[in-house]
Amino acid sequence: MRVRAETARTCVAPRLPLLAAALIVLLSARPDRLFAADEPTAGAVTFSTARGFYTTPFDVTFTAPPGASIRYTLDGTTPTATAGTPYAAPVPVKGTTVLRAVAYRPGHAPGPVTTHTYLFPADVRTQTVPSPKHPAAAYPPAWKDASAPADYNVDAADIPPADAAAFAAGLVDPAVPSISIVTAPANLFDPATGIYQNPTAEGGEWERPVSIEFIDPAKGPGFQVDAGLRVQGGMSRVPANQPKHAFRALFKKKYGPGKLSFPLFGDRTGDLHTIVFRSTYNNSWTHWDPAQHQRADYVRDAFARLTQRDMGHPAVRQRYAHLYLNGLYWGLYDLTDRPADAWAAVVVGGKRDHYTIVNSGEPVSGPPTKADPKGTNRAAADWRALFEAVRKDMTVPANYHDVVTRLVDPTNLADYMVQQFFAGNLDWDFHNYYAYRDTDPAAKVKGWRFVAWDSERTLEGLDDNVTGVNTAGHPTEVFRRLMANPDFKLLFADRAHRALANDGPLTPAKNIARYKALADQIQNAVVAESARWGDFRGGPYTRATWRAEVNRLTTTYFPARTDRVAKQFAAAGFTPAVAAPLFAPHGGKVTAGHRLTITPPAGTVVHYTTDGTDPRVGATATTAGGAISPTARAYDPANRPTVTASTPVKARARSAKGQWSALTEATFVIEPAPAK
Repeated sequence: MRVRAETARTCVAPRLPLLAAALIVLLSARPDRLFAADEPTAGAVTFSTARGFYTTPFDVTFTAPPGASIRYTLDGTTPTATAGTPYAAPVPVKGTTVLRAVAYRPGHAPGPVTTHTYLFPADVRTQTVPSPKHPAAAYPPAWKDASAPADYNVDAADIPPADAAAFAAGLVDPAVPSISIVTAPANLFDPATGIYQNPTAEGGEWERPVSIEFIDPAKGPGFQVDAGLRVQGGMSRVPANQPKHAFRALFKKKYGPGKLSFPLFGDRTGDLHTIVFRSTYNNSWTHWDPAQHQRADYVRDAFARLTQRDMGHPAVRQRYAHLYLNGLYWGLYDLTDRPADAWAAVVVGGKRDHYTIVNSGEPVSGPPTKADPKGTNRAAADWRALFEAVRKDMTVPANYHDVVTRLVDPTNLADYMVQQFFAGNLDWDFHNYYAYRDTDPAAKVKGWRFVAWDSERTLEGLDDNVTGVNTAGHPTEVFRRLMANPDFKLLFADRAHRALANDGPLTPAKNIARYKALADQIQNAVVAESARWGDFRGGPYTRATWRAEVNRLTTTYFPARTDRVAKQFAAAGFTPAVAAPLFAPHGGKVTAGHRLTITPPAGTVVHYTTDGTDPRVGATATTAGGAISPTARAYDPANRPTVTASTPVKARARSAKGQWSALTEATFVIEPAPAK
């Protein structure tokens, strides 16, 4: 449906009758929980056909334990002993269908509700509401406070003929699995209690019971789990801003298992307590600002996460998926972790209840105590302690040493800032970040570390420059104050040089490869997104629009951005005037007896080490850094050192006035002699 762009509106949360909300959860989440814990259950219903993708009709036969009867529903509502259709004959499945069934028996608690979604990709092309499966009474033609009519339809007419095959292939692409969320339609669209109708409302009373199925075209059925569902996000919640809302699933024992044990993000996923279904708000076809439609690529946020990972730090994990709500195709989504305590325990290591977490400076959780069960007071206190300490004079060695050994991880902070500056993040840092800290006394890293989060307003203008951002109480304040210390300033220069030069993670080729790997995953799936939402703000915007932005970034932006950012750092005074030395080659495989070749900048002496230490002496709690390390040697091009074993080499140039360059480092690996 096509509407004009509207001005952004602020969030105003409506009220919800709390008793009604509580009854919704109690009655529909787990009906079996209303019975005594020791009462036997009627058992589970078995389906003859597994959830998945289908192209031809079939019948589903139910089987229940002896003595049990079965009821089922086809509209997403929860079947009970008194609600739903009594099962008497196989259920015909002729198109996309959400089928839920429960077994019941006198004197027994009902069995668990079993949910199977059968997806017929051909049905997506003709998706229209109202329809027999999705009547107007349950799927209203208007959403509250929206600037346009409700939008449920897929507009097949907007699919260019050249993209027709990609549309069909994209829905079953092995790179993009499908998620089916099934629930009573009222949980989503009831004007008073539906979370989609009241997206700005937050908190536990605005959480609804759902079934979530992961349907993988590459590996089979995946999983089904019952969970709670909330709307996720900030300004994207506002109906006039964004019609395609994000969600957050929470795994709680009142719905089913208290966690999801499935390798959603790969072999190291671990147990998940929550999943975020990110819809892409900024730089999308559904954003209220017309200027952002041409930049829609659905890659930027994921690119930021993978960049942080490639820079050597724990990062939020992700994968793309198609999302269906009660069988209705809802679009392309980005599934991610939420970087809270459970994520930290799995991805970083340690115990969940040892971590303090803040989201955009606001406490999320911390080590629980009887007086502070969620640990938010501890998290707030730890965050305040960082700023109280960093607001002292950072040129005093003791003050600086206290901050970087106890309160912040300086390498993580430096890399995080390099990444944000490189991306030109225009919606940061007063919000859109997480920070975490391991409070375990035995933790190897004791200070706060930062996580890239919600990075949609990045990679826009080639000359975008955010090096001047300085927000009190947020990461840029910590950075600015630490930059007063020569050791941290040089550390930042070291990390910038490591990322921006010598095939580092922010060099053009590495950025292009990382970006293209993500874009390639969704090159077909984005056609379905276009058909679902590409005409909501005009357009229609199609895969051709998407390709134009992908091409701009890979052929114009990334090839030039690295150099632009290096110059921005120099202009801001973030990096030294003395250039870093060059290795030839820059590490890698060499033959035994290789002579080390280092090119020093004019007017400097290069000092290097081969034992993994820095050729410059760093600061301590009592002394400033800056001296030449006693283990360093001055490089003499007339007497080049010989590499006889695999060796880490670290080198800095030093001017006649004692100013040091950024660090150049590489490992030279001796190749085995060829067999005779």
